Order: sequence, then structure tokens, then C-alpha cells
Amino acid sequence: MRDGKTKRPRERPASRARILERLFAFHQPAAKQILRGFSPVVSGTGFNHSPFYARDCALADRASSYWGIDRCLRINDTIDAFHSRVFHVAAFGSSIELDQSAGPPALNGRFAELQRATFKQFFRLLDALDIPRSRLTATYFGGALFGGGGDGRDRALKKRVRFLPDAVSATALRRAGIPAGEIPTIANFDIAPFNGALVGPRVDVYCDGIELATLVFNYFRIREGALLPINFVGGYGVGIERLLSILSSGDFVAVVPRYQHACRLLAKHSKAAQSVAMGRDVLQVIFGLEALAHLPPLPRVHEAPVRRLKVEIKPSIHNLGLSYGQVAEIYQWFRQTRLRKAV
Repeated sequence: MRDGKTKRPRERPASRARILERLFAFHQPAAKQILRGFSPVVSGTGFNHSPFYARDCALADRASSYWGIDRCLRINDTIDAFHSRVFHVAAFGSSIELDQSAGPPALNGRFAELQRATFKQFFRLLDALDIPRSRLTATYFGGALFGGGGDGRDRALKKRVRFLPDAVSATALRRAGIPAGEIPTIANFDIAPFNGALVGPRVDVYCDGIELATLVFNYFRIREGALLPINFVGGYGVGIERLLSILSSGDFVAVVPRYQHACRLLAKHSKAAQSVAMGRDVLQVIFGLEALAHLPPLPRVHEAPVRRLKVEIKPSIHNLGLSYGQVAEIYQWFRQTRLRKAV
């Protein structure tokens, strides 16, 4: 069934090339702009946590749409078998002209129309990828009060503001048969602590408990501590590595080609790396060296997170019995994947 409620996933392992082909074929007719390159992994606002954020900011000023695959870096995130520090996201974004005639954006009919259209396309993408909705769960924004000081992601907002619950997303998920939890906190709200940050509710989608995608809907921008109305922006991002893992029924080191190769290099140099008991150390070394390999020369403001990462992975290097030269070989191989712009 094309509604995704009963169809079972294909059993054969997914091909990275085939997944990328499907994503491109699906999005090419839907977007006005096809983006071919990656965003810088480090910019003036920090490390590239979100795909094509600068493009989303441009959509806030001019109605358009785009699709592309971006490379992101979360250098100090907690890692596991489905969370690496360097990852790739297939991202779609679109915007419509600002409409201030209908009160708060959360109650604006045009904003709701954009949300429903974004969900409709996202669900069609899941069908094209043969991911049944019976495997999915989600969380959505349940309304909360943000701003007015503190040290959270909302600290750039000077005054306290109450944001209404995301009723449109709740309805879309319910009608799609996807169990969804209401989260009345900043966890499901898109806001960042810098001038120019976009603001709005987000939806996190999980497949078999693994985070697969995020849908974001922006209706304000922070400007000098206040909320500035913008074009309504909506879109989604799907993690490439997680998509490959879900479709292939394996974790990152089992199915992502660059991690498969890195594990072979490790196994060549370290008998300890072949033990299941050393799995955490293997992840620390592989994901840590990959992150370091993708870094350009950094301004001093960004040096502290890099130092923390080096301190974090050093014990795992010792636990695996790796020499400086062996670590350098793995690092240089990741440098080559960066230069090739490989996904």
C-alpha cells in the first residue's frame, strides 16, 4: 500500500548510490534551486550544526525553494553507533511571502498551508524510499515561554515571549497514523543564541527509535533581541547516514562506506579494535579523527571545543594500542574523503 501503513521494508541492503539517486530524482522537480556544494563546516556563528542555514535565512527574505545535500559537524556531541560527529543531510526548504493580516503566525492560515504542504511532500518522500509509517514516531512543539535572559539557546531574545503549540503538525502526524508526543520545551523549538537566528517550531521524526528527519517551520527572526516578522519558511532534513542504516538494518560502522574502510584500517593496526568489547573506543577514534580531518584553520574562539575533542579521544587511542603513525594514516584517509567531497 502506498500509504505506508502495511508495506514492509525491502530486505536487501540499500546502496548509498541508489539512495542518493532516489533523493535527487524526487526533489529535482520540487525545488527551484539545486545546491551542489557543501556549506563551510565552520562559520562566524560556529560549527555547521544545521544544513544550509544561510539558505534558510535567504528564504526568510525572498520566497523560493531549494534542495541539496549538506555536510554538518557537531564536534562535541555525544556519539554512539548512530550518531557521528560529521554527518550529511538531504535538505529541502521553501518559503512563501509574509502575511501579517491574520494575527500570530501559529494561527495564520498561510503558515498552516505551508506546513501542510511540507508534510505532504515529506510523506511522499517516505513512500518513495519504501519507509512504512508504521515504523515511525515523532515529537512536536507543545508551546512554551522563551527569552528574557538565562544561558539557553533563547538567550538572544530579550523579553519573555509565549509561543503557541504547533497544532498543525500535531494534526498532520495524527492523520498520517504516526504516534507523536507533545514537547512543551525548547527541545522542539528552532532558536539560536545569535543575532539573525530564525525562530519557529520543529518536528523530530524517528524510525525504529533512530532519529531520521527534522521538519522546521520558521516565522520570526531575532534582530537586536526582538522578534522580526519574515517570510514563512518550511522544510525538512533527512540524515543520509541514518537513512542508509535504517534501509540496510545496520549501524554506521556496518553500512556507511567511509566508516567500513576506517574500521579496516583500524583492524590492520590493532587486534584490540577487532573485539566487540572495544566498540566504544573504535567509535571515539573513527568519529573523532574524521571531525578533526574536516576542520580548516580555526580562529581562537573555536579552539576550545577542538581541544576538548582531542582530550576525549586520546584514551581510546591508547586503549587500542595505536601509534602516532597509525593514527595519522586514518586521519589522512579522512582528509582525502573531505577533499573528494564524498558523502
